[in-house]
Amino acid sequence: VRVEQVRLEQVRVEQVRLEQVRVEQVRAEQAAAKQAEEAARLHEEKAAEERRMEQARITEENRIAAEAAAEQHRLFLEEKRLTEEKRSEAAHLVAQDQRRESDRIAEEARFAAELVAEEKRIAEQRQMAEKVDWKRREQWNRRELLSRDFLEARLTKLNVLRKWNV
Repeated sequence: VRVEQVRLEQVRVEQVRLEQVRVEQVRAEQAAAKQAEEAARLHEEKAAEERRMEQARITEENRIAAEAAAEQHRLFLEEKRLTEEKRSEAAHLVAQDQRRESDRIAEEARFAAELVAEEKRIAEQRQMAEKVDWKRREQWNRRELLSRDFLEARLTKLNVLRKWNV
């Protein structure tokens, strides 16, 4: 009986021990489940944080891209404005050059006309001078002839007078 009681006692101890093992096992399972939940929660929080950071990165990249696009558009407009200014300035310079060339041609034409008029005036003066010179020569020649005739007549008279006086 005693052996039986000891055995029963051992069985009870074994049952208590098994019960304790089961309790420990349940606690371990609960702790493992709790740890798994905590790990899942941490994993989810980490994933959410990563998604939030990825979204922030994408938002920042989009903002930078929008700023870059705005800057590129501003530069395009500035380049377009400068090109238009250069084109306008070039057109102004071309027009100015054309006016200068036209003024130069007109000045050359005026100068040529003045030169032709001056040459014509000089030619007319030369003709007049030649006419006057010709008339003077003619008069001189006439005087010369008259004075030669006069001198010859005088010489002849003197010769006649000399003959008579001799």
